[in-house]
Amino acid sequence: TLPKLEPETFDGNLLKFPSWLKSFESLIEENTLSCTQRLYFLSKYTGGEANDTIKRFLVQDDSWAYDDAKRTLIRRYGDKYKLAEAFKSRISQWPIVTSL
Repeated sequence: TLPKLEPETFDGNLLKFPSWLKSFESLIEENTLSCTQRLYFLSKYTGGEANDTIKRFLVQDDSWAYDDAKRTLIRRYGDKYKLAEAFKSRISQWPIVTSL
């Protein structure tokens, strides 16, 4: 048997957000109908700064809490310009390769 599929825990690293979001949507969101369960799993699979971002939604007692929490994560970590800047910053930190 194959191991159980589950998304990694997203900790706020901009470079990892796009792939984390896709895995969360396909492994959790598509297989869970309840917004309450989705919010629980969103909390479970986020850590650090990302989890701090959505904690306030965990105490809300309405069906919109999950959608609001997810939208907040996307607004904070899914911005294409912020992601491009993070990639540029990472590339600029690579060592310079010189010819021998």
